[in-house]
Amino acid sequence: MRPSLLLLLCATACAGTSPDAADTATDIAAACVVDGDRPAGWDDATHANDVEPDYDLVFDRSVVQRVDITIAAADYAAMYAELAELTGFAFGAGGGMEGGGGEHTGDGPPEGDPGGGGDGGPSTALLSGDPSYVSSTVTVDGATWCGVGMRFKGNSSLMSSWAAGVGKLPFRLDFDRYEDTFPETDDQRFHGFAEVTFGNGQGDATLIRDVLASEILEDRGIPAARNAFWRVYLDAGDGPVYLGLYTASEDPSDALADRLWGDDDGNLYKPDGDCADLTCFDEASFEKKTNEDDADYADVAALVEALAADRTDAAAWRAGLLATLDVDGFLRWLAVNAAMENWDTYGALAHNYYLYGVPKDDGRLAWIPWDHNLALADGMSGSTDPLYADASEDWPLIRHLLDDATYAEAYRAYLADALTGAYAADRFEARGEALRALIEPSVIGEDGEVAGYTFVESVNAWDDAYDGGGGLYDHADTRREEVEAALGAR
Repeated sequence: MRPSLLLLLCATACAGTSPDAADTATDIAAACVVDGDRPAGWDDATHANDVEPDYDLVFDRSVVQRVDITIAAADYAAMYAELAELTGFAFGAGGGMEGGGGEHTGDGPPEGDPGGGGDGGPSTALLSGDPSYVSSTVTVDGATWCGVGMRFKGNSSLMSSWAAGVGKLPFRLDFDRYEDTFPETDDQRFHGFAEVTFGNGQGDATLIRDVLASEILEDRGIPAARNAFWRVYLDAGDGPVYLGLYTASEDPSDALADRLWGDDDGNLYKPDGDCADLTCFDEASFEKKTNEDDADYADVAALVEALAADRTDAAAWRAGLLATLDVDGFLRWLAVNAAMENWDTYGALAHNYYLYGVPKDDGRLAWIPWDHNLALADGMSGSTDPLYADASEDWPLIRHLLDDATYAEAYRAYLADALTGAYAADRFEARGEALRALIEPSVIGEDGEVAGYTFVESVNAWDDAYDGGGGLYDHADTRREEVEAALGAR
Protein backbone atom coordinates (compact mmCIF):
# COMPACT_ATOMS: atom_id res chain seq x y z
CA MET A 1 0.00 0.00 0.00
CA ARG A 2 1.38 3.40 -0.89
CA PRO A 3 1.96 5.78 2.09
CA SER A 4 -0.65 8.33 0.94
CA LEU A 5 -3.47 5.81 1.06
CA LEU A 6 -2.25 4.47 4.39
CA LEU A 7 -2.50 7.99 5.79
CA LEU A 8 -6.02 8.25 4.42
CA LEU A 9 -7.05 5.03 6.11
CA CYS A 10 -5.58 6.08 9.43
CA ALA A 11 -7.35 9.43 9.12
CA THR A 12 -10.76 7.99 8.32
CA ALA A 13 -10.84 4.61 9.97
CA CYS A 14 -8.06 4.37 12.56
CA ALA A 15 -9.03 7.44 14.56
CA GLY A 16 -10.40 6.79 18.02
CA THR A 17 -13.88 5.26 17.83
CA SER A 18 -16.43 4.16 20.36
CA PRO A 19 -16.89 0.40 20.90
CA ASP A 20 -20.18 0.51 19.00
CA ALA A 21 -18.38 1.92 15.95
CA ALA A 22 -15.44 -0.50 15.99
CA ASP A 23 -16.88 -2.98 13.51
CA THR A 24 -17.88 -0.22 11.11
CA ALA A 25 -14.40 1.34 11.24
CA THR A 26 -12.78 -2.05 10.67
CA ASP A 27 -15.02 -2.74 7.70
CA ILE A 28 -14.23 0.65 6.18
CA ALA A 29 -10.50 0.13 6.64
CA ALA A 30 -10.73 -3.25 4.91
CA ALA A 31 -12.74 -1.84 2.02
CA CYS A 32 -10.26 0.99 1.44
CA VAL A 33 -7.16 -1.20 1.28
CA VAL A 34 -5.77 -1.26 -2.26
CA ASP A 35 -6.54 -4.46 -4.16
CA GLY A 36 -4.76 -4.24 -7.51
CA ASP A 37 -5.49 -0.83 -8.98
CA ARG A 38 -8.58 -0.12 -6.89
CA PRO A 39 -9.75 -0.12 -3.27
CA ALA A 40 -10.87 -3.58 -2.17
CA GLY A 41 -14.52 -2.51 -2.03
CA TRP A 42 -14.59 -1.24 -5.61
CA ASP A 43 -17.38 -2.56 -7.85
CA ASP A 44 -17.55 -1.26 -11.42
CA ALA A 45 -21.35 -1.41 -11.37
CA THR A 46 -21.51 1.09 -8.51
CA HIS A 47 -18.16 2.90 -8.61
CA ALA A 48 -17.05 3.24 -12.24
CA ASN A 49 -17.65 6.23 -14.51
CA ASP A 50 -18.76 4.25 -17.57
CA VAL A 51 -22.19 3.33 -16.18
CA GLU A 52 -25.38 5.31 -16.64
CA PRO A 53 -26.34 7.46 -13.64
CA ASP A 54 -28.82 5.48 -11.56
CA TYR A 55 -31.50 8.08 -10.92
CA ASP A 56 -33.98 5.47 -9.73
CA LEU A 57 -31.65 4.48 -6.90
CA VAL A 58 -29.91 7.69 -5.83
CA PHE A 59 -32.99 9.92 -6.21
CA ASP A 60 -35.72 7.48 -5.23
CA ARG A 61 -38.46 9.63 -3.71
CA SER A 62 -40.43 6.66 -2.41
CA VAL A 63 -37.95 5.86 0.39
CA VAL A 64 -35.63 7.56 2.85
CA GLN A 65 -32.13 6.15 2.40
CA ARG A 66 -29.13 6.26 4.71
CA VAL A 67 -25.57 7.42 4.06
CA ASP A 68 -22.70 7.04 6.54
CA ILE A 69 -19.69 9.36 6.28
CA THR A 70 -16.45 8.72 8.16
CA ILE A 71 -13.95 11.52 8.55
CA ALA A 72 -10.87 12.18 10.67
CA ALA A 73 -11.65 14.06 13.86
CA ALA A 74 -8.88 16.56 13.11
CA ASP A 75 -10.23 17.19 9.62
CA TYR A 76 -13.76 17.75 10.87
CA ALA A 77 -12.50 20.15 13.53
CA ALA A 78 -10.52 21.96 10.82
CA MET A 79 -13.69 22.31 8.73
CA TYR A 80 -15.38 24.05 11.66
CA ALA A 81 -12.36 26.24 12.37
CA GLU A 82 -12.22 27.32 8.72
CA LEU A 83 -15.92 28.12 8.70
CA ALA A 84 -15.42 30.36 11.72
CA GLU A 85 -12.85 32.27 9.68
CA LEU A 86 -15.06 32.46 6.58
CA THR A 87 -18.10 33.68 8.51
CA GLY A 88 -16.19 35.90 10.89
CA PHE A 89 -17.76 34.46 14.04
CA ALA A 90 -17.80 31.30 16.12
CA PHE A 91 -20.29 28.48 15.76
CA GLY A 92 -23.54 29.44 17.49
CA ALA A 93 -22.53 33.08 17.96
CA GLY A 94 -24.96 34.57 15.46
CA GLY A 95 -28.32 33.98 17.12
CA GLY A 96 -31.56 34.37 15.18
CA MET A 97 -32.53 30.69 14.98
CA GLU A 98 -33.41 27.80 17.23
CA GLY A 99 -30.52 25.66 18.34
CA GLY A 100 -30.33 24.42 21.91
CA GLY A 101 -28.39 25.36 24.99
CA GLY A 102 -24.69 25.75 25.52
CA GLU A 103 -21.76 27.49 23.90
CA HIS A 104 -19.10 26.69 21.34
CA THR A 105 -15.75 28.20 20.52
CA GLY A 106 -15.71 27.55 16.78
CA ASP A 107 -12.67 25.28 17.09
CA GLY A 108 -14.51 22.04 16.28
CA PRO A 109 -17.84 20.30 15.80
CA PRO A 110 -20.55 20.47 18.48
CA GLU A 111 -20.50 18.09 21.42
CA GLY A 112 -23.83 17.01 22.82
CA ASP A 113 -26.30 19.86 22.37
CA PRO A 114 -24.72 22.79 20.50
CA GLY A 115 -26.02 26.20 21.41
CA GLY A 116 -28.19 28.69 19.65
CA GLY A 117 -26.65 31.95 20.75
CA GLY A 118 -28.44 35.01 22.00
CA ASP A 119 -29.98 38.09 20.47
CA GLY A 120 -28.20 40.13 17.85
CA GLY A 121 -24.83 39.06 16.50
CA PRO A 122 -23.45 38.96 12.97
CA SER A 123 -25.86 39.00 10.05
CA THR A 124 -26.17 36.07 7.67
CA ALA A 125 -24.20 37.66 4.84
CA LEU A 126 -22.40 35.58 2.23
CA LEU A 127 -19.23 33.78 3.22
CA SER A 128 -15.90 35.36 2.38
CA GLY A 129 -14.96 32.28 0.32
CA ASP A 130 -15.81 28.65 -0.39
CA PRO A 131 -15.07 26.11 2.34
CA SER A 132 -12.28 23.63 1.61
CA TYR A 133 -12.63 19.94 0.85
CA VAL A 134 -11.33 17.20 3.10
CA SER A 135 -11.14 13.48 2.42
CA SER A 136 -13.86 11.17 3.76
CA THR A 137 -15.18 7.65 3.35
CA VAL A 138 -18.80 7.09 2.32
CA THR A 139 -20.80 3.94 2.99
CA VAL A 140 -24.27 3.14 1.63
CA ASP A 141 -25.98 -0.26 1.83
CA GLY A 142 -22.72 -2.01 2.67
CA ALA A 143 -20.79 -0.52 -0.27
CA THR A 144 -17.89 1.85 0.44
CA TRP A 145 -16.43 4.77 -1.53
CA CYS A 146 -12.91 5.82 -0.46
CA GLY A 147 -11.21 9.20 -0.72
CA VAL A 148 -14.45 11.17 -1.25
CA GLY A 149 -14.15 14.95 -1.07
CA MET A 150 -16.49 16.58 1.46
CA ARG A 151 -17.01 20.26 2.12
CA PHE A 152 -19.69 22.49 3.58
CA LYS A 153 -21.77 24.28 0.94
CA GLY A 154 -24.42 26.96 0.64
CA ASN A 155 -24.81 30.64 1.40
CA SER A 156 -27.70 31.73 3.61
CA SER A 157 -28.56 28.13 4.58
CA LEU A 158 -25.02 27.52 5.77
CA MET A 159 -24.60 30.91 7.42
CA SER A 160 -27.93 30.74 9.25
CA SER A 161 -27.32 27.21 10.51
CA TRP A 162 -23.82 28.12 11.65
CA ALA A 163 -25.02 31.29 13.35
CA ALA A 164 -27.73 29.39 15.22
CA GLY A 165 -25.38 26.65 16.39
CA VAL A 166 -27.22 23.89 14.54
CA GLY A 167 -24.81 21.11 13.58
CA LYS A 168 -26.98 20.02 10.66
CA LEU A 169 -24.88 21.89 8.10
CA PRO A 170 -25.36 21.53 4.32
CA PHE A 171 -22.52 19.86 2.44
CA ARG A 172 -21.31 18.47 -0.86
CA LEU A 173 -19.67 15.15 -1.78
CA ASP A 174 -17.25 14.94 -4.71
CA PHE A 175 -16.42 11.31 -5.44
CA ASP A 176 -13.25 11.77 -7.49
CA ARG A 177 -11.98 14.91 -5.79
CA TYR A 178 -8.78 13.21 -4.62
CA GLU A 179 -8.01 11.10 -7.67
CA ASP A 180 -4.66 12.88 -8.15
CA THR A 181 -3.63 12.11 -4.58
CA PHE A 182 -5.22 8.66 -4.55
CA PRO A 183 -5.10 7.26 -8.11
CA GLU A 184 -7.06 4.25 -6.85
CA THR A 185 -10.16 6.49 -6.95
CA ASP A 186 -9.59 7.80 -10.49
CA ASP A 187 -12.96 8.68 -12.07
CA GLN A 188 -14.80 7.27 -9.08
CA ARG A 189 -18.58 7.66 -9.23
CA PHE A 190 -21.50 7.08 -6.90
CA HIS A 191 -23.85 4.98 -9.00
CA GLY A 192 -22.85 7.08 -12.00
CA PHE A 193 -22.76 10.47 -10.26
CA ALA A 194 -19.57 12.45 -9.67
CA GLU A 195 -21.11 14.87 -7.15
CA VAL A 196 -24.14 14.98 -4.88
CA THR A 197 -25.18 17.94 -2.72
CA PHE A 198 -27.00 17.61 0.60
CA GLY A 199 -29.32 20.44 1.62
CA ASN A 200 -30.25 20.78 5.29
CA GLY A 201 -33.70 22.33 4.87
CA GLN A 202 -32.82 25.48 6.79
CA GLY A 203 -35.76 27.88 6.61
CA ASP A 204 -38.20 25.08 5.75
CA ALA A 205 -39.88 23.60 8.80
CA THR A 206 -41.66 21.00 6.61
CA LEU A 207 -38.38 19.74 5.09
CA ILE A 208 -40.20 18.82 1.87
CA ARG A 209 -40.28 22.12 -0.03
CA ASP A 210 -37.21 21.44 -2.16
CA VAL A 211 -38.57 18.10 -3.34
CA LEU A 212 -42.13 19.34 -3.75
CA ALA A 213 -41.12 22.45 -5.70
CA SER A 214 -38.87 20.43 -8.00
CA GLU A 215 -41.73 18.05 -8.77
CA ILE A 216 -43.99 20.99 -9.63
CA LEU A 217 -41.33 22.46 -11.93
CA GLU A 218 -40.76 19.15 -13.70
CA ASP A 219 -44.51 18.65 -14.04
CA ARG A 220 -44.68 21.92 -16.01
CA GLY A 221 -41.77 20.92 -18.28
CA ILE A 222 -39.12 23.07 -16.58
CA PRO A 223 -35.54 21.80 -16.15
CA ALA A 224 -34.91 20.95 -12.51
CA ALA A 225 -32.41 18.91 -10.57
CA ARG A 226 -33.59 15.57 -9.21
CA ASN A 227 -33.58 15.14 -5.45
CA ALA A 228 -34.60 12.78 -2.67
CA PHE A 229 -34.45 12.31 1.10
CA TRP A 230 -31.46 10.82 2.92
CA ARG A 231 -30.66 10.20 6.58
CA VAL A 232 -27.07 11.35 7.16
CA TYR A 233 -24.78 9.84 9.81
CA LEU A 234 -21.28 11.13 10.43
CA ASP A 235 -18.48 9.46 12.37
CA ALA A 236 -15.65 11.82 13.28
CA GLY A 237 -14.03 9.41 15.73
CA ASP A 238 -16.71 8.85 18.38
CA GLY A 239 -19.12 6.67 16.44
CA PRO A 240 -21.96 7.56 14.06
CA VAL A 241 -23.93 10.72 14.90
CA TYR A 242 -27.29 11.33 13.23
CA LEU A 243 -26.97 14.74 11.58
CA GLY A 244 -30.59 14.66 10.47
CA LEU A 245 -32.76 14.35 7.37
CA TYR A 246 -31.22 15.95 4.28
CA THR A 247 -32.36 16.52 0.72
CA ALA A 248 -29.81 15.07 -1.69
CA SER A 249 -29.78 16.85 -5.05
CA GLU A 250 -28.06 16.13 -8.33
CA ASP A 251 -25.44 18.72 -9.13
CA PRO A 252 -26.24 20.57 -12.38
CA SER A 253 -22.59 20.28 -13.41
CA ASP A 254 -22.83 16.49 -13.37
CA ALA A 255 -25.33 14.42 -15.40
CA LEU A 256 -28.21 16.89 -15.57
CA ALA A 257 -27.47 18.39 -18.99
CA ASP A 258 -27.09 14.97 -20.59
CA ARG A 259 -30.37 13.82 -19.00
CA LEU A 260 -32.31 16.86 -20.16
CA TRP A 261 -30.73 17.71 -23.51
CA GLY A 262 -28.78 14.61 -24.51
CA ASP A 263 -25.36 16.29 -24.25
CA ASP A 264 -23.07 17.89 -21.71
CA ASP A 265 -20.65 19.73 -23.99
CA GLY A 266 -22.18 23.20 -23.63
CA ASN A 267 -21.14 25.98 -21.30
CA LEU A 268 -22.73 25.71 -17.86
CA TYR A 269 -22.66 28.84 -15.70
CA LYS A 270 -23.59 29.41 -12.08
CA PRO A 271 -24.14 33.18 -11.89
CA ASP A 272 -23.35 34.93 -8.63
CA GLY A 273 -21.88 38.37 -8.09
CA ASP A 274 -22.31 41.96 -9.23
CA CYS A 275 -23.57 41.09 -12.72
CA ALA A 276 -25.64 38.00 -11.89
CA ASP A 277 -28.72 40.22 -12.13
CA LEU A 278 -27.90 40.46 -15.89
CA THR A 279 -27.60 44.24 -15.84
CA CYS A 280 -23.96 43.91 -16.88
CA PHE A 281 -21.33 41.35 -17.82
CA ASP A 282 -18.11 40.35 -16.17
CA GLU A 283 -16.53 36.93 -16.15
CA ALA A 284 -16.29 36.81 -12.37
CA SER A 285 -20.09 36.86 -12.04
CA PHE A 286 -20.56 33.86 -14.34
CA GLU A 287 -18.57 31.00 -12.90
CA LYS A 288 -18.07 28.23 -15.42
CA LYS A 289 -18.92 24.72 -14.29
CA THR A 290 -17.99 23.13 -17.62
CA ASN A 291 -15.35 24.02 -20.20
CA GLU A 292 -13.51 25.84 -17.43
CA ASP A 293 -10.26 26.04 -19.39
CA ASP A 294 -12.00 27.77 -22.30
CA ALA A 295 -12.07 31.54 -21.76
CA ASP A 296 -15.01 31.98 -24.16
CA TYR A 297 -17.98 33.68 -22.47
CA ALA A 298 -19.50 34.93 -25.73
CA ASP A 299 -22.88 33.26 -25.15
CA VAL A 300 -23.66 34.86 -21.81
CA ALA A 301 -22.14 38.19 -22.89
CA ALA A 302 -24.44 38.11 -25.93
CA LEU A 303 -27.44 37.54 -23.67
CA VAL A 304 -26.63 40.60 -21.57
CA GLU A 305 -26.09 42.68 -24.71
CA ALA A 306 -29.33 41.52 -26.33
CA LEU A 307 -31.30 42.16 -23.18
CA ALA A 308 -30.02 45.73 -22.97
CA ALA A 309 -30.52 46.46 -26.67
CA ASP A 310 -32.86 49.22 -27.88
CA ARG A 311 -36.49 48.06 -27.60
CA THR A 312 -38.05 50.68 -29.85
CA ASP A 313 -38.47 48.01 -32.50
CA ALA A 314 -40.00 45.33 -30.29
CA ALA A 315 -39.89 42.58 -32.93
CA ALA A 316 -36.21 43.18 -33.61
CA TRP A 317 -35.44 43.23 -29.90
CA ARG A 318 -37.29 39.94 -29.38
CA ALA A 319 -35.43 38.36 -32.29
CA GLY A 320 -32.08 39.39 -30.83
CA LEU A 321 -32.97 38.02 -27.42
CA LEU A 322 -34.36 34.78 -28.84
CA ALA A 323 -31.04 34.13 -30.54
CA THR A 324 -29.31 34.02 -27.15
CA LEU A 325 -31.88 32.62 -24.70
CA ASP A 326 -34.68 30.07 -24.55
CA VAL A 327 -37.13 32.83 -23.63
CA ASP A 328 -40.10 30.47 -23.55
CA GLY A 329 -38.35 28.29 -20.99
CA PHE A 330 -37.54 31.29 -18.83
CA LEU A 331 -41.13 32.55 -18.93
CA ARG A 332 -42.42 29.10 -17.98
CA TRP A 333 -40.11 29.09 -14.97
CA LEU A 334 -40.94 32.67 -14.03
CA ALA A 335 -44.67 31.83 -13.99
CA VAL A 336 -44.32 28.68 -11.89
CA ASN A 337 -41.93 30.47 -9.56
CA ALA A 338 -44.49 33.24 -9.08
CA ALA A 339 -47.34 30.78 -8.56
CA MET A 340 -45.43 28.91 -5.84
CA GLU A 341 -43.70 32.09 -4.62
CA ASN A 342 -39.99 31.89 -4.06
CA TRP A 343 -38.11 35.02 -3.11
CA ASP A 344 -34.68 33.38 -2.81
CA THR A 345 -33.89 33.58 -6.51
CA TYR A 346 -33.63 35.91 -9.49
CA GLY A 347 -35.98 38.85 -9.02
CA ALA A 348 -35.08 39.25 -5.36
CA LEU A 349 -31.55 37.89 -5.02
CA ALA A 350 -29.08 37.39 -7.85
CA HIS A 351 -28.34 33.70 -7.37
CA ASN A 352 -29.85 30.20 -7.31
CA TYR A 353 -29.96 29.65 -11.04
CA TYR A 354 -27.75 28.16 -13.75
CA LEU A 355 -27.46 28.92 -17.46
CA TYR A 356 -26.63 26.18 -19.95
CA GLY A 357 -25.74 26.72 -23.62
CA VAL A 358 -27.54 23.83 -25.30
CA PRO A 359 -25.46 22.62 -28.28
CA LYS A 360 -28.48 21.07 -30.00
CA ASP A 361 -30.27 24.43 -29.76
CA ASP A 362 -27.50 26.41 -31.48
CA GLY A 363 -25.93 27.16 -28.11
CA ARG A 364 -28.89 29.16 -26.81
CA LEU A 365 -28.86 29.49 -23.05
CA ALA A 366 -31.42 27.56 -21.04
CA TRP A 367 -32.53 28.64 -17.57
CA ILE A 368 -32.10 26.06 -14.79
CA PRO A 369 -33.58 26.93 -11.38
CA TRP A 370 -31.76 25.76 -8.25
CA ASP A 371 -32.34 25.48 -4.49
CA HIS A 372 -36.00 25.59 -3.46
CA ASN A 373 -35.97 25.18 0.30
CA LEU A 374 -37.48 28.67 0.60
CA ALA A 375 -40.07 28.20 -2.13
CA LEU A 376 -43.79 27.80 -1.38
CA ALA A 377 -43.62 30.49 1.30
CA ASP A 378 -43.97 34.26 1.60
CA GLY A 379 -40.91 36.41 1.16
CA MET A 380 -39.28 38.40 3.94
CA SER A 381 -41.53 41.35 3.11
CA GLY A 382 -44.70 39.34 2.69
CA SER A 383 -46.48 38.24 -0.46
CA THR A 384 -45.05 39.28 -3.82
CA ASP A 385 -46.95 40.45 -6.90
CA PRO A 386 -47.68 37.50 -9.24
CA LEU A 387 -47.39 39.84 -12.25
CA TYR A 388 -44.10 41.39 -11.07
CA ALA A 389 -45.49 44.90 -11.43
CA ASP A 390 -42.97 46.04 -8.84
CA ALA A 391 -39.94 44.44 -10.53
CA SER A 392 -37.43 47.18 -11.23
CA GLU A 393 -34.85 47.68 -13.95
CA ASP A 394 -32.45 45.96 -11.58
CA TRP A 395 -33.97 42.72 -12.88
CA PRO A 396 -34.02 43.30 -16.66
CA LEU A 397 -34.84 39.72 -17.62
CA ILE A 398 -38.14 40.16 -15.80
CA ARG A 399 -38.85 43.84 -16.35
CA HIS A 400 -38.00 43.97 -20.07
CA LEU A 401 -39.85 40.77 -20.92
CA LEU A 402 -43.01 41.71 -19.06
CA ASP A 403 -42.95 45.23 -20.53
CA ASP A 404 -43.18 43.60 -23.94
CA ALA A 405 -46.81 42.91 -24.93
CA THR A 406 -46.03 39.62 -26.67
CA TYR A 407 -44.04 38.20 -23.80
CA ALA A 408 -46.45 39.57 -21.19
CA GLU A 409 -49.32 37.72 -22.85
CA ALA A 410 -47.31 34.49 -22.94
CA TYR A 411 -46.39 34.92 -19.30
CA ARG A 412 -50.01 35.31 -18.24
CA ALA A 413 -50.90 32.09 -20.06
CA TYR A 414 -48.08 30.24 -18.32
CA LEU A 415 -49.14 31.70 -14.97
CA ALA A 416 -52.65 30.33 -15.40
CA ASP A 417 -51.20 26.98 -16.43
CA ALA A 418 -48.99 26.94 -13.33
CA LEU A 419 -52.09 26.52 -11.15
CA THR A 420 -52.87 23.17 -12.77
CA GLY A 421 -51.19 19.77 -12.63
CA ALA A 422 -48.97 19.11 -9.62
CA TYR A 423 -49.85 22.50 -8.08
CA ALA A 424 -53.62 22.02 -8.28
CA ALA A 425 -55.02 22.11 -4.74
CA ASP A 426 -56.08 18.49 -4.33
CA ARG A 427 -53.04 16.99 -6.02
CA PHE A 428 -50.63 19.32 -4.22
CA GLU A 429 -51.91 18.54 -0.74
CA ALA A 430 -52.11 14.81 -1.42
CA ARG A 431 -48.48 14.78 -2.51
CA GLY A 432 -47.48 16.89 0.46
CA GLU A 433 -49.14 14.45 2.84
CA ALA A 434 -47.44 11.50 1.15
CA LEU A 435 -44.02 13.10 1.53
CA ARG A 436 -44.82 14.11 5.09
CA ALA A 437 -45.68 10.52 6.03
CA LEU A 438 -42.52 9.29 4.31
CA ILE A 439 -40.10 11.50 6.23
CA GLU A 440 -41.90 11.81 9.57
CA PRO A 441 -40.05 8.91 11.28
CA SER A 442 -36.73 10.52 10.30
CA VAL A 443 -37.71 13.92 11.71
CA ILE A 444 -39.71 13.40 14.91
CA GLY A 445 -40.11 10.54 17.36
CA GLU A 446 -37.72 7.86 18.56
CA ASP A 447 -35.65 7.76 15.36
CA GLY A 448 -36.08 11.43 14.52
CA GLU A 449 -33.73 14.38 14.58
CA VAL A 450 -32.06 15.29 17.84
CA ALA A 451 -31.42 18.53 19.70
CA GLY A 452 -28.55 20.49 18.24
CA TYR A 453 -29.02 18.95 14.82
CA THR A 454 -32.53 20.04 13.92
CA PHE A 455 -34.59 23.09 13.04
CA VAL A 456 -37.85 21.48 14.26
CA GLU A 457 -38.82 23.00 17.59
CA SER A 458 -41.58 20.56 18.56
CA VAL A 459 -44.15 18.11 17.23
CA ASN A 460 -46.74 20.90 17.26
CA ALA A 461 -44.43 23.17 15.29
CA TRP A 462 -43.89 20.36 12.77
CA ASP A 463 -47.66 19.94 12.34
CA ASP A 464 -48.23 23.69 12.07
CA ALA A 465 -45.62 23.93 9.32
CA TYR A 466 -48.00 21.91 7.19
CA ASP A 467 -51.51 22.60 8.48
CA GLY A 468 -51.28 25.77 10.53
CA GLY A 469 -52.06 29.32 9.52
CA GLY A 470 -49.33 30.42 7.13
CA GLY A 471 -48.18 26.81 6.81
CA LEU A 472 -47.49 25.01 3.55
CA TYR A 473 -51.08 24.27 2.54
CA ASP A 474 -52.45 27.59 3.72
CA HIS A 475 -49.78 29.44 1.77
CA ALA A 476 -50.53 27.49 -1.42
CA ASP A 477 -54.28 28.15 -1.12
CA THR A 478 -53.73 31.85 -0.51
CA ARG A 479 -51.22 32.13 -3.31
CA ARG A 480 -53.52 30.49 -5.85
CA GLU A 481 -56.20 33.04 -4.91
CA GLU A 482 -53.70 35.88 -5.37
CA VAL A 483 -52.67 34.58 -8.78
CA GLU A 484 -56.28 34.15 -9.93
CA ALA A 485 -57.12 37.67 -8.72
CA ALA A 486 -54.15 39.12 -10.56
CA LEU A 487 -55.06 37.32 -13.78
CA GLY A 488 -58.68 38.41 -13.50
CA ALA A 489 -57.88 42.04 -12.80
CA ARG A 490 -57.47 42.88 -16.47
